[in-house]
Amino acid sequence: MKKLFIFCMLLLSSTFFCHAQELGLKTKLGPIFKDSRKNTRLSKVLEAANGEIIVVRAYYGGMLGRSAKGYFIECYNAQLELKREYDYNFEEVHKDSEDPTLDFLMDGNTLHIIELLYDKTSESYVFSANSGDLTTFKFQRKEILKLPYKKPKKGGLFSMSGSSGFGARLFLNDDKSAFLITIDIDQEKNMESHQFYLFDKSLNLKLEHTFERDIKERDYKVSQFEISNDGTTLYALGRFFTPESKSKEVGGKYGYELSRISAKGAVSNIFDSKDKYAASLKTVLIDDKLICVGFYSEKKDNRYKGICYYDIDPTTLKIKAEKFNPFSEQFMIDKYGKVKDKELRSLAFRGITTTENKEIIFNAEEDYSTSQTTFNANGGSRTITSYHKDDIICVKLNTAGNLEWSRNINKSEASFDFKDPYASYTSLTTSNNTYFFINSGEKVKKLSNDRIKFVQSSRGRANLNAIRINQHGDFDYQEIIDDKDGEIPFMVSNGYTTKNAIYFLGAEDKKKRLLKITLAE
Repeated sequence: MKKLFIFCMLLLSSTFFCHAQELGLKTKLGPIFKDSRKNTRLSKVLEAANGEIIVVRAYYGGMLGRSAKGYFIECYNAQLELKREYDYNFEEVHKDSEDPTLDFLMDGNTLHIIELLYDKTSESYVFSANSGDLTTFKFQRKEILKLPYKKPKKGGLFSMSGSSGFGARLFLNDDKSAFLITIDIDQEKNMESHQFYLFDKSLNLKLEHTFERDIKERDYKVSQFEISNDGTTLYALGRFFTPESKSKEVGGKYGYELSRISAKGAVSNIFDSKDKYAASLKTVLIDDKLICVGFYSEKKDNRYKGICYYDIDPTTLKIKAEKFNPFSEQFMIDKYGKVKDKELRSLAFRGITTTENKEIIFNAEEDYSTSQTTFNANGGSRTITSYHKDDIICVKLNTAGNLEWSRNINKSEASFDFKDPYASYTSLTTSNNTYFFINSGEKVKKLSNDRIKFVQSSRGRANLNAIRINQHGDFDYQEIIDDKDGEIPFMVSNGYTTKNAIYFLGAEDKKKRLLKITLAE
């Protein structure tokens, strides 16, 4: 039995971090199978009413192994045994297209493959739905939109032709009941202009809108979309720079514009973080509330003092309340072993979820890179870059936007692959708890002042661990799968969550297996 850690931190005696023997998690390992592709990732998991599980896996190729080549659409039974499959291969399905963007929707027993592709022959973006019954995997394609678009010439081998600035994007809302297609229609680059198309899951067009801003594109970017619960209203959050904002003496040199778009028209409101720095905000819809949250600093954009919160009227977009919550004393003790007046760096947002009581859970991770150059006797040099995925940050805000708790989970991981799927984590929030699933070594490292740290081991010897933070901010953790039991490592940053379960794909070359973890809550 592993050693039990229980401690009470100074100043906050109610908080503890122990090694739990049971978190109420049930695991089911599927059989190991030999895959026809080496590099695959989970894209979607859909649980059918008859108990079958539809798993969508993207497979990759190309010079760096990062170019999507197609999808495996697979049907598994409750024991995670493969029953039937369908290979959606881009080269076979769309020979004259490029920049494929796909997603998957269930409507009853029908699976819709939502396709947004650029057709080189007609110089158009084509939006289609490839729909079929799950029992036969026989699909029929229906073209829904065809939008003329002349793409700029690529500037070189690594030109990002589909990146921000031009192209098309596809967004689904959280419950997969609606989706948005946005096309950049300004090709002269003197305005920010997009065409928005909002559909429900039955592929009915609910809204069409032309979004235009008379401002240079490099100074304005729509960064966030939210779709209302009824699928009829779109919220777009943009960040902009103007001469007025750049002349501010303190705080961020930018502002935000929030727009509400529906069949009745559009309304917008502009705001900023005043004397604070808040370089990135996220929108959240909670019933009839519209919230913007993000990190803020009192020093620079790349430092982080705490969480900012804006409560915005969803109809008029007027700000009803704004709050800036610094990280708690307990958070600083978690991280440094004592209370320090210090701001964090290199935080990357990972997710926002809500509890059954409509509280907000906000989590992020320390994400940065380091480089080291070595020289040989002949005067040559070699630079090696390491990509780090370190501490996990988790924050809870109550319904009024006040900080209930903030916690830091000490973790250390590094890789030469900046998209290493075996590093980082996947999180899941249930009615009362938030879970983080990570890979780590056999032993948890002891730190000063009764703290602990999860430390990376070699990929082949990685153990899958679950860390739980309850509604009061208390920690416990449990090893879920030992590396000897799992046999192959699991891609923890590529987990897919459903209503009460989370799925992971284990992979070692072409050997693969599925893992399902069910929450007993």
